[in-house]
Amino acid sequence: MATPVDAGPGAEPQTTSMVDPNRVALIHDIGRRRLRMSLILTTILLSVWLGFILLVAFAKSILAIQLTSGLTLALAIGAGEIVVGWLLSLFYVVWANFAFDTAVKHVQ
Repeated sequence: MATPVDAGPGAEPQTTSMVDPNRVALIHDIGRRRLRMSLILTTILLSVWLGFILLVAFAKSILAIQLTSGLTLALAIGAGEIVVGWLLSLFYVVWANFAFDTAVKHVQ
């Protein structure tokens, strides 16, 4: 059953139709892709973080290695972990702007 939609003054009334099953399937597919990407990136970041924590817990002597004056391997790995987080965030933003937003616009 169609219902009228108010399109504003002077506009012809439009009607909404039944929900298109193909459109619903596309929306669910977009949601699954976004969730999959989020889980992959979260797993990568947590793996990097857990690796560093395990090094701190079980290999302190390795982390104490001096790379240069005042810079140990622990500091370099810690800074690298932060950079990995930034890069993963940047990757997600680029992916969302190109793949995700394009798919959402296609559905609208």
